[in-house]
Amino acid sequence: MLELKRFDVIKISDFNIFYTYLLKNYRQLKINCLHLSKIKPFMISSITWDVGPALIDFGGFQIRAYSVLFALGFILGYIIVKRFYKQEGVPIKELDTLTVWVVLGGLIGARLMHCFAYDWAYYSHNLLEIVLPVSFKPEFHFTGFQGLASHGGALGIIIAMLIFKYKSTKKSFFWLIDRVAIPTGFAGALIRLGNLMN
Repeated sequence: MLELKRFDVIKISDFNIFYTYLLKNYRQLKINCLHLSKIKPFMISSITWDVGPALIDFGGFQIRAYSVLFALGFILGYIIVKRFYKQEGVPIKELDTLTVWVVLGGLIGARLMHCFAYDWAYYSHNLLEIVLPVSFKPEFHFTGFQGLASHGGALGIIIAMLIFKYKSTKKSFFWLIDRVAIPTGFAGALIRLGNLMN
């Protein structure tokens, strides 16, 4: 008979045993809304997550899941906003310019926020590594831009859209931000999924 206790790791077979136990002993357990407090739930005390951050490793160069999902967020956002532009008769050329501004603003804002807010003790002595995807200490090697803060990216995108709107006279800033807000949730979800892979 299975004892209801705290499991270190839950396996599929444990769930099957538990389910079988409940089916055989449902009358003894008296499961109803008045007696639920008598059953002590078991807890999962650990989950083994064994996913590496690299999708492809070329030795000194890796393509990471975070990078792919980050880029996929921008691509998906472009596709969604492009539909709005087509439906409302706004030239796609303007969207292409907006995309460049949004990508640059997002990357620059995310990078600067990470460097200044979270790792300034290191970057204050290695200023070139803020803008270069290499590390000079302990020896020179390619690192990529490891360290992006999503709230810095959001701030960078808003500033980039304000600059873009200043240069563009097609629609209002609120029209623009209203259209961009819709794919932002999808992009944020993809970026958070990428964080899970890191």
